[in-house]
Amino acid sequence: MSRARPMLRADTSSEGVGVCTECSGSQPHWPNVELGEATIQIADGPDATVAELVAQSMSANSQPEPPPEGGITTRDWSVDKLLDRYSERFRSVRRVSALTLSQKELEDEIARFEKEGRPLIIEGYHRKEEWPTERFGVDWLCRHGPEDVRTRNVRDWTDGTMKMNEFIEYCRKTSPHGTVAESSRLYGKDVDCPTEWRDWLNHSGILPPMLLEEDAENFMNRLPTSDRVETLMCYLGIGDTFTPAHKDLCASTGHNLMCYTENSGSSFWFMTESSAAPNVMKYFQSVGQELDLETHAMSLDEFARAPFTVYIAEQKLGDLVLVPPRSCHQVVNNGGLTIKASWSRMTLGGLKTALYHELPIYRRVCRSETYRVKSIIYQSLQYYTQILQANWSAVQERNFSSPLDAGSKSRSPSSPSRDTMSGSRKSGTILDGPATADKQKSIQTLQELLKLFDDILGEEYHPQHAALSRVSPPDPDYQHSWHYTCDFCGCDIFQSFFECKHCGITDSQQEKGTGDGIILCTSCYVEGRTCKCTRMDPAQRFSFDALVEQRNRASRVLEELAPGEGPAQLSLDISSRKSPFNKDANSLSVLRAAMALQKIRKKQANSRDARVCTDRRERSSHHAPALSVVPCKRCHGSLCLEHLLVLGIHAASVFLERSKDDPLHDRWHDFHRRKKTDLIRENRANNAVATGSPLALEDRLLIAAAEFKVCRPVKERWVKLGFYDSHVQVLNVSHKFKKVPVRRPNNPLSGPSTSGSPLTELAVTPEPEDISAPTHLVKNMLICASSDSGNVSASPVAGTSASPENDSHATRQRTPRSRSLLDCVEIPPLKRKSTVPLAEPRPSKKVKVLNAGATQSPSVCAKAVGSLRIRLTYVEARTTAFHE
Repeated sequence: MSRARPMLRADTSSEGVGVCTECSGSQPHWPNVELGEATIQIADGPDATVAELVAQSMSANSQPEPPPEGGITTRDWSVDKLLDRYSERFRSVRRVSALTLSQKELEDEIARFEKEGRPLIIEGYHRKEEWPTERFGVDWLCRHGPEDVRTRNVRDWTDGTMKMNEFIEYCRKTSPHGTVAESSRLYGKDVDCPTEWRDWLNHSGILPPMLLEEDAENFMNRLPTSDRVETLMCYLGIGDTFTPAHKDLCASTGHNLMCYTENSGSSFWFMTESSAAPNVMKYFQSVGQELDLETHAMSLDEFARAPFTVYIAEQKLGDLVLVPPRSCHQVVNNGGLTIKASWSRMTLGGLKTALYHELPIYRRVCRSETYRVKSIIYQSLQYYTQILQANWSAVQERNFSSPLDAGSKSRSPSSPSRDTMSGSRKSGTILDGPATADKQKSIQTLQELLKLFDDILGEEYHPQHAALSRVSPPDPDYQHSWHYTCDFCGCDIFQSFFECKHCGITDSQQEKGTGDGIILCTSCYVEGRTCKCTRMDPAQRFSFDALVEQRNRASRVLEELAPGEGPAQLSLDISSRKSPFNKDANSLSVLRAAMALQKIRKKQANSRDARVCTDRRERSSHHAPALSVVPCKRCHGSLCLEHLLVLGIHAASVFLERSKDDPLHDRWHDFHRRKKTDLIRENRANNAVATGSPLALEDRLLIAAAEFKVCRPVKERWVKLGFYDSHVQVLNVSHKFKKVPVRRPNNPLSGPSTSGSPLTELAVTPEPEDISAPTHLVKNMLICASSDSGNVSASPVAGTSASPENDSHATRQRTPRSRSLLDCVEIPPLKRKSTVPLAEPRPSKKVKVLNAGATQSPSVCAKAVGSLRIRLTYVEARTTAFHE
């Protein structure tokens, strides 16, 4: 579905990288090429006029040829043929008519769609009298629509810009089917939706109100206007242009209306239901892909082999496609020109799913969050508190002016008492009137929001929160938003973070305040991710007391309106056994665990010792940095964090429990022995992932760390990888081959450099070499790392562009919805066998295995991490940063 795109300003650098005016240059974007008259430049290719592009395509298409290798073509496709051919796996999307169903029946169908989580198409809108045929036409769009169209070439995934009328001409003259000979096939993406179209969609009364952007239950509208993300976009395409398989951001619900078609234009949709999300993820990983990185377009055969149902449909004029949250979907255009309007909507259920299931994945793979889920929850909490509080005040005033019964005395509004409020509640007058259902629904919504916000507060709490440095807010007179994102994973930082004021800071920036350095979210930090120098300190955005008071305010309103149904007020008194913030409480706090890790880092700052992890079950051992090895005196041994993860214990739990431990490790011993046999918790977690229901923080961290090993750091130049980061993708904006050294530091946190350590830093990237090579080539290069090797390099592979050395995190403009994914270098899963011979590693010193009676090389355990041999693969980035 739609992706809001950043505003770009022209850049004159040699690499032609667009600089985002909204993130102050903190993130590289696809090149925003300046165009001459009637020309378009694609990636590293030469400038070409529209006529030349069309002539090239027409020449290539003069005789029918097969599509490019790895491409997709809709030649001879129809829903019936696909269902017949792949009957075991494919199912047709359910359709309902906008012409025959009443408003109530249509609302019931939409409610069913949201409950079941299966795709739905509402057809026939173009046959209604109110359908604006002329306004949705191409001629009107050329006269009144946006002047420029952002284009994407699906042959090499490069971006450019064309004039609207030139793009329409290109689409009309290009064959609807691609061939081997063609080098370009363009579609228009993220086109600004005309104001007149937006007005018709929201105010014509044709579409169901509950599906509109401006609907009251779209929780994106709870954010301040300056913080909202533009999701309504237009997409223009011709046959055989497509998007890779993807999910809509943050478990939002997608909507896509076909507004215009030419020459039998249509779009084929391949979708899954919401509950299939975990199976889809595992299937993508089984074929060497990561779904949330949006780098792979599925073939028909791959869909047919999938262990889940695939719903297919052909979207035609007037069809409104509804995409459920977490649905994996892929769109392939067919025939002539099609123009679609697409937007997203966030429901309360989507907020829950995003908080408990999507955000942990985004943090692990480094996909930009964009929608600021925690901020939406906080703002929604305030919104519904104010609504219900105003309702209570109005009812209270009405009750003061009229007796509750014939024998009661009138009470003045100036002298209310608790007895008066209790009496009015018992009489039911608060919820009397025509809006009773809406008020009751608001109460239920606030109750759900309180539960979500309590989980957020639990993550962000530390007993010494008042002593932590806080960000100085912008000028009070400034009306725009200010927010922060993690420099490793790109997630939105709601409250707590760790900051380094040493890495990437120039002499002129030394006096800048909190929030101006390299910052990481607490969840990244607790998993071992850190800045280059590892000297990071905790900080917070807001007063934690103020957040708790806002939460308690909502609790008090619920207590007045629905006694006994709302959560009790929270206490910050850590001496109270009833406080969830008690130092002995069993709940996990990521900030407390991260600060415990920081304390250990400082103690081991000058240590270069490595420790031995002993796996008694496998009768093997290996060396690892001291920081990642946890001893247990009761067990007479130690285990590394990777092995503990296999046993079901996350690093956050490790550091938090160790901070409470005694010298004999009794507490830690009881903890890790208990966690190993907690199968009930595992089954409960698996069920929650499938249904999108709430999941304990410890389980969320554990599942994400165990299942997602690929990451794509935002500022790869200034960060180190964490305990669980086995594979990394490095951005490339030049679309050229160049050398990219990947080295292991001499002092990864602590202990000598070892090939088994997952703690690595990304080398400073050299300038691109002037080597011309086709972007569709795949180059494989093997790296063999020995246990005492200090550097690892590969050539030739795709390169990276250096990240800006330092950028202000306080963004005061609307944030782009997604960071562009460019060509990348991927370190694929270490389990994958190489297809070419591997170099032999150098012999390593034998180490005696404790209590095992055997010797093993100090290599990392294959079960936990993988082998020492790493295959680097240049991967053509088959993705789009923003697509339908």
